[in-house]
Amino acid sequence: MVFGQVSKSSVDRFVDVRISNESEEKPVDGKQPKHTAITHVKGGLPLPMSTDQVLDTMSVPDISKRVFKGVGLFIKSSNVLEDDHKGRTTKEMVQTQRINFLGLHIDFNYHILCKQDHNKGTMHFSLAKQGMMKTFEGDWTVSPITDKSTIKDLNSSLPLAAGKKKKEGTVSLTQPSPNWVYAEFRQKIEPDHPPPKAFNNFLCKVSNKVVNSVFDEMEKEGNRIAYGQPIHVDSSLDKVREKLASLTPLLVVGAGVYHLKRRGQKA
Repeated sequence: MVFGQVSKSSVDRFVDVRISNESEEKPVDGKQPKHTAITHVKGGLPLPMSTDQVLDTMSVPDISKRVFKGVGLFIKSSNVLEDDHKGRTTKEMVQTQRINFLGLHIDFNYHILCKQDHNKGTMHFSLAKQGMMKTFEGDWTVSPITDKSTIKDLNSSLPLAAGKKKKEGTVSLTQPSPNWVYAEFRQKIEPDHPPPKAFNNFLCKVSNKVVNSVFDEMEKEGNRIAYGQPIHVDSSLDKVREKLASLTPLLVVGAGVYHLKRRGQKA
């Protein structure tokens, strides 16, 4: 997609997930590479946001936690490695994947190297440190939508804010017509220990659900910006839950060690 040129037919939301079990590694000494499971994800959606707002949502911890907390996939921390002060930055980030288990939150962290160019509307990320993932990389490309007819259609598709009324197919906003961009997403994921092929359909459904959940939250944030609505502030209870989530893995390990010691004493 050429930056700055988005046609009317290319602004639909979509998500496409496919899994390949063929390794991209070349045979060594005549031996074929081991079985793998590479997940290829593509998606895109229109958003009533600026390019900077989209890229910040995907990389600034405070914004990412607020927008994607409900999805359980957000940027926990970020450290700027390079900044040319002209829109190009390189960051090392920690992305957290939160899983609910027996009513508790367990966090898994991935260390990611992220390169952003706000001038071109691009963001590339890849693994900074390997762990459970062998490959974890992708791109965001954000392009302004300039076609007036497309913008009019998108404005009319915005959900109504409280107390607002639709007039002649358009929505009365609390501020001038918002900027519209098209955000396109591509990602490749390969676990270090791939599951059997029988799990391909299950992995596709899970990945599709996660990406669509991320897109849902991005749309909600875009609508909040379009209507000029205030940012929700976490309650004290939310902050306590956040702290407990970071401690849960330590508590689980501690309980396991204690259980093993008890078994040893009984023996």
